Amino acid sequence: MNKVIIIPHVEINGGAGLYIKKILSKLREYFEVSVAGKFSQSYSCATSENIFFHEKFVFPNYQGVSLIRKNYHLIRLVLNLLIVLSEIKNKKNLAIKSTIVLTSGIQMPLLWLYKKIYPNAKLIILIQENWILENNIYGKISKLLLHQADEVISITKKWSEYAALNNIKSTVYRNEIDNDFVIDLDSGLNIIYDALYIGGDQRIKGFNSLVRMYRKISDYRKIIICIAGQTNEKSRKIINDLNAKSKNGSMIECVGQVNSIQPLLMRSKFLLLPIMAPHFQRAALEAGFCRKTFLIRNFHVEDDFLDLENNCLSYSDDDDLIAKFLLLLDDDELRSKLELNNEKFFKSFTEENIKNFPFSYVKNKFEIE
Repeated sequence: MNKVIIIPHVEINGGAGLYIKKILSKLREYFEVSVAGKFSQSYSCATSENIFFHEKFVFPNYQGVSLIRKNYHLIRLVLNLLIVLSEIKNKKNLAIKSTIVLTSGIQMPLLWLYKKIYPNAKLIILIQENWILENNIYGKISKLLLHQADEVISITKKWSEYAALNNIKSTVYRNEIDNDFVIDLDSGLNIIYDALYIGGDQRIKGFNSLVRMYRKISDYRKIIICIAGQTNEKSRKIINDLNAKSKNGSMIECVGQVNSIQPLLMRSKFLLLPIMAPHFQRAALEAGFCRKTFLIRNFHVEDDFLDLENNCLSYSDDDDLIAKFLLLLDDDELRSKLELNNEKFFKSFTEENIKNFPFSYVKNKFEIE
């Protein structure tokens, strides 16, 4: 049987991890699949120890990453490449003919590396981020690295169209939702949260915007917000101080990292996505799966996951965030309309996706010699 080695960039949780899980499951129908790298133990699959891997060979050039962080990773990448040159030489193995699947754009440097070490392997990369391909040094490096791949797969049509304008050919496999969790949408679960916010205390996910909004609203009315995701000690202190000062029962509850946000969505009125850059919003699909709507910052760009003002509400600044948050909270009729529209949006999205499994070597019964 032909062999495929998947190198995941995250553990098997969250939108990215569940996307990898779906693809891994599909590929196992056709090939002998193994998993390698730092997060290999997280996946229920055989592990591969015969492939060179370096966890610091990453380069983030997607929307929302600061210039300082890009420069830091670029310098670190060059230094680590110099350090492991001799090790790379020793690892060179022309006999490896497996298909190697990288699961994130941040792993692009490995494309160049594997092209040198394993010239007979087929290289696939999944772009799960809103990657930037502008004509600056970072964009040029990204395009150079992407051209080393035999196949580029994106989770959105919009990015694939954007990539085509930059001479990067890609196919699309949009995110499926892990619906192993059985939900009875008419069960009438008690709503205990006004809103669910995901992303922990990450700046890019809008934690600071959430805190500013909560401070203002909780001064004059009771609101309860659930935060899913990792938070550090400093952020937990901020939240604990806010909870301690509450005089009307307002509260922020932190539940930490969760395997699925769907049970939390079912107990929330809506999903809050105050992101700071135009990211792919897979959580919006999960909201649709759970017949929930969401509130998101408006970046005035098209997105596969959004149908603004039809399946969700959007806002422009902090004051508008407060106004739209309260509108969505209090207007049951509007919220119900958006919920039903988002459920329909999710179903149409999923039906199209099932027909479009993109891996050309699966579709064409690609044979590795």
